Amino acid sequence: MSEQKHTPGPWKAGMQGKSWRVFAFDGTCKVAKCFYMDGQLGPIPEAEANARLIGQAPKMKELLERLARIGDMAGWNDIDPLKLEAQALLRRIGGE
Repeated sequence: MSEQKHTPGPWKAGMQGKSWRVFAFDGTCKVAKCFYMDGQLGPIPEAEANARLIGQAPKMKELLERLARIGDMAGWNDIDPLKLEAQALLRRIGGE
């Protein structure tokens, strides 16, 4: 897999002002800001759901990496759909 280029996890989602934001766990880096431009004055459920999903991205990536390694150790062949999907997603995450 390619070298990590994203802000290291873990990340956390939380309200700041009127929008949901995703921060590196130590609070030093804003990863994302989730809001909608639909005229509402406060946060809406979709913004919170998006922030929470984005906030778990580093853990999801780690899980995919573990799944790919377990597939190799378990002897899954290179045509196993689950292994292939995990590897393909990891390549897309890595920008390949």
